Amino acid sequence: MHTIHLQIEDNIYNELINKGVNVQDELKTALHKILYKKEYKIASEIKEAKDEVAVGKTRPIQNLLNEF
Repeated sequence: MHTIHLQIEDNIYNELINKGVNVQDELKTALHKILYKKEYKIASEIKEAKDEVAVGKTRPIQNLLNEF
């Protein structure tokens, strides 16, 4: 497990606590959203590329191999 050190201004921290916000849970949720957003973006790019191949919207494979 890793530790993240976060500095929050006192007035903001006090407001969060006074409103009953669980800072640790909220940060965990935010980190999960960041991770899933990145995974979703990668999956979307793969799907888009696959769809382009399916409709013949790409260059012939031989042209791509010649570039190597």
